[in-house]
Amino acid sequence: MSDDDKPAILTADEAIAMLPEGAWVHTFSNPFGGMMIGAAWSREHVIEAIRAGTAELSGATATRMNHGIALRTSAGRRLFVETKKPAPGVTFEEEVDRS
Repeated sequence: MSDDDKPAILTADEAIAMLPEGAWVHTFSNPFGGMMIGAAWSREHVIEAIRAGTAELSGATATRMNHGIALRTSAGRRLFVETKKPAPGVTFEEEVDRS
């Protein structure tokens, strides 16, 4: 695996900063090939899940769907979490650049 293939791991604070405002956050998962299940989670539950799991930047497709966080849950699945849109012309990678 090249460095470009490695997931960009986010700290809990970085992931929480990417969440949209409001009491509810949309999520979706793909438990089986070709199936997507979406649900609204309370902001508090999303934050708990971020703190309990491993958050990383989503791939291009989920990011274009405004679900820029891929959260690895304790069950080993990925939960894609709604994110606010980055500033025009800026990618999430640039927003969380640590250099």
